[in-house]
Amino acid sequence: MKKILVDLILATLFCFQCQAQQITINEFMSKNETTILASDGEYYDWIELFNSHQHSINLVNYKLSDDKNQLDKWRFPNSNILSHSSLLVFASGKDTVNGTELHTNFKISSLGEALYLSNPSGDIIDSIRPVILQENESFGRLPDGSSNLVNLDAPSPGSTNNNTSQLVFSENAGYFEQGFKLNIKSLRNDTIYYTTDGSIPTVNSLVFIDSITIYNRTANPNYFKN
Repeated sequence: MKKILVDLILATLFCFQCQAQQITINEFMSKNETTILASDGEYYDWIELFNSHQHSINLVNYKLSDDKNQLDKWRFPNSNILSHSSLLVFASGKDTVNGTELHTNFKISSLGEALYLSNPSGDIIDSIRPVILQENESFGRLPDGSSNLVNLDAPSPGSTNNNTSQLVFSENAGYFEQGFKLNIKSLRNDTIYYTTDGSIPTVNSLVFIDSITIYNRTANPNYFKN
């Protein structure tokens, strides 16, 4: 009987840890100028959590912080994050609760600082490295809850990040002296069509499969089509 009881306790603890690991910092913005208003009519930094677990999770005594040496900087009140849903928290520095609207006691530096999410036991269950963001620019996971962290094309505070067909390129746009292979990744597994003549791709264009070889054409004569 004792063994069964111990096994049950261990299983319960394991299940709690599994739930905790399903909550992630899904998106954040450190320079909210016009993206979303708080109930007091002001624009504040914000952090969005996502629950990828099949059940709702109560966040009481979970913690958010921008300081690894002070993980309990701000504690969640008695609030739930629904299954496969997001929860928005304003990082306003006001440390208030206005109905379902939550405000932390710290702000996020637009010059970049790390964010930490901890469970009631004090264990870090998710974190995001320091990121410098421009006005109304957000950084987060695409798709929701995944390990892909990118600057998001379309900020979506409190709702899914998946409403975008954002692509990730292995090289930034620019001029290059040497040839290279260009890789393109759709974070939502969309089919990618491309052209190499400057025309706009259509569904009849080439389909990206592996990579595109970009050649050094400095030795080729210039050709302009009227």
